[in-house]
Amino acid sequence: VYAARERTFDAEEQALLAELGDDVAHAIYTQDIRRELAATKREYEAVIERARCGLALVDVEPDGFSYRQFNPRMEEMTGLTADEVRDTALDDRVDDADAAKIESAYRTCLDRGEPVEYRVTLDLPAGEVVQDCTVSPVRTGDGTDQLVVVVRDVTDEQRQRRERDSRAARLEALFDNSPD
Repeated sequence: VYAARERTFDAEEQALLAELGDDVAHAIYTQDIRRELAATKREYEAVIERARCGLALVDVEPDGFSYRQFNPRMEEMTGLTADEVRDTALDDRVDDADAAKIESAYRTCLDRGEPVEYRVTLDLPAGEVVQDCTVSPVRTGDGTDQLVVVVRDVTDEQRQRRERDSRAARLEALFDNSPD
């Protein structure tokens, strides 16, 4: 604070003005950080919302795993909304055998501390789907473990492969059974 005369403010007033200046500087800094965080959040949301693969954030609980979030593509692939899966356990959404396979991949990922890939066929509200999945561990600063699951729907590819193999087998049978 500027004063035209020397010793306009006594020591207590100077201390209060210095504290006020620190408070104003902190408030400005905090606003700048909030603007930067909001911009970063919008960028991440744009990436997640527009991703062409399914994305899920999974919380690691003492007794298993629960879903925290799905992106729109994951909702499409599963026929389940983010609100329907939020805070639900894995075995509440898929049958026991599938849940065991998925949980095994999740546990392996946590044990190794690195991404794990797996394929699963599930009977979901969207129908039977074949998914190639990659689960990656996320260690937060507060010690909370989470998993990011990236899912690619390969149902159509599998169906096309089966049809191609079936046609090839029929053609081979025709050739094998045809007179020379």
